[in-house]
Amino acid sequence: MKRCLALLVLPSTAFAIALATGCNGFSFSFTFVIPHTAAATETRTLMLPDGANVVVNNDNGSTRVTVDPAATQATIEITRTALAREQADADGLLPAIVVTVTEPTMDANTLTISAPRPAEATANAESFDIVVTEDELSITSIAEDALIASVRLRITLPPGHAVDVTQSYGNVRA
Repeated sequence: MKRCLALLVLPSTAFAIALATGCNGFSFSFTFVIPHTAAATETRTLMLPDGANVVVNNDNGSTRVTVDPAATQATIEITRTALAREQADADGLLPAIVVTVTEPTMDANTLTISAPRPAEATANAESFDIVVTEDELSITSIAEDALIASVRLRITLPPGHAVDVTQSYGNVRA
């Protein structure tokens, strides 16, 4: 986040100084690359035994965990998104974004959700793209050769389950 602020504040400061000092011939330009997107959403529901732990590992994207007192099972909404400069590259990256859901067993009373960044993805961020969804702001950036893989997890649980979330890049909301 500090890097993003620096990228926005430094050019603005330079522009303000140039105006204040009466600098002639100062020019400033922004180039925005609109990424091409490929996305897929699926929803999984499963029974969650009493006291089951929930472990989430998401490399890039966002994770939201909600407890619903009326829920009788776990609901996991998974949105996989691939961003690239060319549509063919985004379409090619999407199948490589794999989210694994491992249900609790008698031996391991843990629901595990894993969304690792695929090897084909080249970056988490480059130039930038801003998306506002509901009450969430997501800033993703694209450079010429960047392939970005992102996973948005929306998990709804019945009460009484411990949750452990690891999010490498992105937001966590519980």
